[in-house]
Amino acid sequence: LTPTTLGAWSPAHLHLAMAAGTGTRSSPRKQRRKPSTAAPRRLATGQPREAVARRRRGRPVKLRTGIWKAAGEKLQATPAGSAPKGGVLVIATETQALEAVIHFGEPDVTKRREPQQLMAIPCALCRPLVVHAAAAQAFDPRLQQLAQSLRPDLSHASLIRDELLSTALDGLGSDLWSLQGHCCLASISMPFSLEEIQSCQNAEQRELMQDICNQPDLKVTTCGTCRPDEASPAITAQRALREKCKVHIEDHFWDEDAQLGVRRRLGVGIPLRFTDVLGAKISVLLLTDEAQVTKQGDVLCIHKAGQPAPQPPPPVPAPHTPARLPATVAAMAMADVP
Repeated sequence: LTPTTLGAWSPAHLHLAMAAGTGTRSSPRKQRRKPSTAAPRRLATGQPREAVARRRRGRPVKLRTGIWKAAGEKLQATPAGSAPKGGVLVIATETQALEAVIHFGEPDVTKRREPQQLMAIPCALCRPLVVHAAAAQAFDPRLQQLAQSLRPDLSHASLIRDELLSTALDGLGSDLWSLQGHCCLASISMPFSLEEIQSCQNAEQRELMQDICNQPDLKVTTCGTCRPDEASPAITAQRALREKCKVHIEDHFWDEDAQLGVRRRLGVGIPLRFTDVLGAKISVLLLTDEAQVTKQGDVLCIHKAGQPAPQPPPPVPAPHTPARLPATVAAMAMADVP
């Protein structure tokens, strides 16, 4: 299954956005320079060239200022929203992405979960002005009905919104689009129901649930709130990926030098991390055929090829703290939404 043989495809058991035909396929490009295996060259800022977003010449992309930008600033000003957060955007090969989506399984079409659906979008379609159309084709129609049932008071509640992911992709530069045989793993979150909104006792959070989280949102792979025992946002992202998406990526692929080496071999400049509009620190993991996929119990392990798959850590319950907000707010106010 490749982008050359599939259009946007979303049968009941799989949700995979693949390259459509005319109008979305990128035009032929000049042959890329030969990837270097030398030590990373650094810019005047001290950053490796491979970790800096590159822009093509021509008219820059102008994204509309959406509702999440203002909401993010407001949310970060609250005690819950200012808590450290970590997330990850996984860029995997088509085969790895396909296995991850299959392993995640069918989305729950009866109630809201986080994330609701996992989809793979080919990098050729990860342009800020194109990604919405690709994702909309793979958005499960049953989830559209679920979204409308959660917010029957809004006529647009079933329409997918791409602001969060488009803003993230715009910051990664144009080299991402030219990655052959790679997909971005994206997720979709659903709006809060009227019952959840009405049960929220905090007026500020209730306003956010009602007026901001009122449509399906296309986002990075996953995100979570840092726990006291987690030393970095990347550790938080690794745990969130395992708990929410049932995918464990070996520590080796989270290493900065390993990620710089992958970018250098592919001849691309893609940032190692970025901060999203909600203040979360998002790691950008780029995988190649060096990574092998093995199933360990109910977790899909991605590890170095030719080596035994590591045993994923057991789930660790979050430390108990007195709840300041209703549990229904946690998926947004505690950073389950970027």
